Amino acid sequence: MASSNFSAIALPPSLPPSDIIVMVTPFGDPPSVRLSLFGTLLLLFTAAVAGNALLCSVVCLERRLRTPMCTFIASMALTDIVQVASSVPRIMANLLGDGGAAGGGGGPRGGGVGLVSVAECTAQMFLMHVSVRAQAFLLALMSVDRYLAVAFPLRYRSLVTNGAALRASAAAAAAACALTCPNVALLVGLDYCRARVLAAVYCSFYSVAFTSCGDVGAQRRYGYATLALATALPACAVALAYALILLECRKAGLRRGQRKALRTCVTHLLAVGAFFASVFFSFASNISFLAGVGAEVSYCLQGLHCIVPALVNPVIYGLGTAEIRRGCVKRFRRRVADGGR
Repeated sequence: MASSNFSAIALPPSLPPSDIIVMVTPFGDPPSVRLSLFGTLLLLFTAAVAGNALLCSVVCLERRLRTPMCTFIASMALTDIVQVASSVPRIMANLLGDGGAAGGGGGPRGGGVGLVSVAECTAQMFLMHVSVRAQAFLLALMSVDRYLAVAFPLRYRSLVTNGAALRASAAAAAAACALTCPNVALLVGLDYCRARVLAAVYCSFYSVAFTSCGDVGAQRRYGYATLALATALPACAVALAYALILLECRKAGLRRGQRKALRTCVTHLLAVGAFFASVFFSFASNISFLAGVGAEVSYCLQGLHCIVPALVNPVIYGLGTAEIRRGCVKRFRRRVADGGR
């Protein structure tokens, strides 16, 4: 689309064109725009990592929080950290990058340019896809957990144990890895006969595949299959679980434990909404009805997919879950007391 703008980019002479990937941003001059975006992303990245690390540590250290739901929340926090750590630093580096300076050019309209090795791009793609798919599976598991808590309050502790939640979380991560490994294998077999240029926020399966010179029919079909398995299927599981929860709510005489479980459902629904909204806008930024909004808006929508869930989940779970909120306050008071000695 903008290949004429990329012709002036100078590639490192020690590497053939097929060994590096050029990542460009749509933000041009003045450089203050990119610096402002860099500063904003740095603050959001720091807040996301710190918030999820705090959430994880509180759940692990507080004995009262060693429950199935809190185990799922801690697992979500770990995947959030992996997602932002594998994507946001590269976005910030691209905003400050000037890969075309040596050749007198840059990205489109002077935007930032980053030169990324194929190994780094592949690792980023793998970690991003694994973390996002694991999050979708975890949200589905959490929905089932909430249904069991509402529908079977007296049997819940025997139906869902902390060990079962740990095993389910590990299975979600394993399933995400199993779905992502073929993504990498399918890309290795493609023919790359020219320098690869990505006008994308991060290295994704589709963005890398479409830089090849050969047929990507198999890659496209597998991409649709994983979209159905790792996004549509978990979304349907969440919808079904909450439909069953609504049916339970229509029954008269909810017990105290059921009302408590329903309150955590609201918290979980907020996290579900943040996650699937970010996935939708990231996907929609590449289809026709948003094609007229401009490259800058499309780039930002994809960037929000990388940072928003990781940023809001600690706030949603930390403020919306009473047990975690009390655990955070307890750890803070203990830290203050230890520091005052």
